[in-house]
Amino acid sequence: MAIKEAGIKAIVAVSFGRIFYRSSINEGLPVFVCPEAYHRTDEGDQVQIDVSSGLIENKSKNLEFRFQPFSDLVLRLFWPGEE
Repeated sequence: MAIKEAGIKAIVAVSFGRIFYRSSINEGLPVFVCPEAYHRTDEGDQVQIDVSSGLIENKSKNLEFRFQPFSDLVLRLFWPGEE
C-alpha cells in the first residue's frame, strides 16, 4: 500500500518473490516481469504499459518489450467494471 501511496502506478522488474507478487496483485498494484525492459530503461524514461496486450513501450528510447499479459480475472482486480 505504501508503494501505491507514493504515486507508483506499476512496477517492472527481473523477478518478484511470490508473496510480494501476490500481495501487489491483491492490493491492485500491477507488477510485470520483463527483464529486458528493466535492464534497458533508465530513471526518468517515459514508459507506457498496455496490460491487456502485454506491451511495454519506452517512449524516451523508442523501444518495445513484451511480457506475459494478465488473465481477464486479474485485470478485473485492477479495473473492476471495465470490459
